[in-house]
Amino acid sequence: MKKITLLLFAIFCFFGANAQFTQNFDANTNLPAGWAIINGGGANAWAVGGAALITDGAHSAPNAMRISYNATAHDDYLITQPITVTAGVNTRLSFWIKSRSATFLESYEVRLSTTNNTAATSFSVVLQASQDAPAVWTKKEFNLAAYTGQTVYVAVRATGTDEFELYADDFVSDALPSCIQPTALTVTAITPTSANLSWTAGGTESLWDVELVNVTAGGTVTGTPTSVGIANPFTATLVAGSNYQFYVRASCSATDKSDWSGPFAFTNIVASGCPGTPVPANGATGIPAGPITLSWSIPTTGDAVVSYDLYSGDPGDMDLVANYLTNTTGTDLVINAYNTVIHWKVIAKNAGGESVGCAEWSFTTAPSPGYCLVAENGQWPAATYTVPTCNGTTVNSVTTAGYAGEFSKVNVVSGNTYTFSSGTSDFITISNEAGTAPIVYGATPLTWTATSTAVIRFYSHLNSQCGAEETNRTRGIICSQALGTDDFATISKLSAYPNPVKAVLNLSYSQDISDVAVFNLLGQKVLAKKINATESQIDMSDLTHGTYLVKVTVNNETKTIKVVKE
Repeated sequence: MKKITLLLFAIFCFFGANAQFTQNFDANTNLPAGWAIINGGGANAWAVGGAALITDGAHSAPNAMRISYNATAHDDYLITQPITVTAGVNTRLSFWIKSRSATFLESYEVRLSTTNNTAATSFSVVLQASQDAPAVWTKKEFNLAAYTGQTVYVAVRATGTDEFELYADDFVSDALPSCIQPTALTVTAITPTSANLSWTAGGTESLWDVELVNVTAGGTVTGTPTSVGIANPFTATLVAGSNYQFYVRASCSATDKSDWSGPFAFTNIVASGCPGTPVPANGATGIPAGPITLSWSIPTTGDAVVSYDLYSGDPGDMDLVANYLTNTTGTDLVINAYNTVIHWKVIAKNAGGESVGCAEWSFTTAPSPGYCLVAENGQWPAATYTVPTCNGTTVNSVTTAGYAGEFSKVNVVSGNTYTFSSGTSDFITISNEAGTAPIVYGATPLTWTATSTAVIRFYSHLNSQCGAEETNRTRGIICSQALGTDDFATISKLSAYPNPVKAVLNLSYSQDISDVAVFNLLGQKVLAKKINATESQIDMSDLTHGTYLVKVTVNNETKTIKVVKE
């Protein structure tokens, strides 16, 4: 009895070590016993994913193995339990694999180790070189007969970089069928009308069936061959400018067929040639700054263009600006620079790739007209500004975080005088609200009397060439109200001379002047004097050179005049 028990135990151990297995990861979300993971890439690694994590579902619900993208290249191994290969028992390993997104296909390879499942370097045998996993569940199978009598470990190694997600499911270790699935599908010698399809035979078969699917024409896989009993390689006839998939199975006899291998996707769309005939023309000068439309001719070689990439920057080192579906930018672009050479090029794209060796073009914008109606840094602040204080002395701050190459919108009142300042040496342009017509322009500070009640643009630039700079500066406004009926009767009755003044400013009026105050353009009072007479002299000799605002008060009414101190 004891001998029988030991014999049964030995037999049990023998079949346990060599048994076939099926693993669908559905028991729970833990890695099954005997399986292993080596995480050699970024933080994300292979893990069992439940139904909520497997987009569009596992191959057999609810779970599947899953790995998410890393910015660092994957070097992540999902390793089967040990397989002691026994003839007629478990000489085949198969599984299903899928990329989550057709746009972001994940690459993977299949490797084998005959020693251990702990060191990546042990997986030196490549059963399948790296290739993209399709966006549909696809069966892969591998012949392990060459390892009969050995214990092996098979790994699905994720190799993608910054794509999306890779799934694997339903691993099966069983006996090879009599007709073995082909592997290593490839396509060579692609022309607009033909291509050579080839693969690696799974066994000793010499004939195969192929299904060729024209995806562009709306075809889908059916499982019915389009070519039967063909040789390897096979020259397929194609429709020019199409995307294809092909599948192949071994035809061992009229009744013995292998599983299908595939899909293998390829295209015979020819990359478009280079666009030409740029507008503005290459080398053109005097191109106005501001809104600009670029265009180019449609390539005359290659297949139809799907879109165009526009590049600009330094010659030989341009950056992508935008992608366009037609051969023009429309009104998308604004050139915010005068007297500047603009370098640009356009690359045509389609499913066959993108045009290569395309010319770089250039044009030169016109010199500045003396004013600046461009704003590289746009509008700031976003709301239209209303001057809160209009006493001729207070500096109203539009913003303390303005940039050069920027504008503010400001409400102005007809008859009021405004002194605009920006930074310490900025160039200022005042324009209409639309920014299409200059009103007045010059170096800061800039004084202007409004002729209508309206919204204006207050532009700040580094210079009259409309230079831009992302450095904070204050945009300020001093507002002086227009004379009312109760103010001085006419400006001619107030005499202030000489102007410019070197030392003494003489003031006279038909009524007593009660007091005079002098302010700099920052709104600081620098001099004050009580008068109570019709005439007076104001000594400005100690003031530095510059522009000052002199506020004269008569009968509790005020008038502010601008005086230049030499």
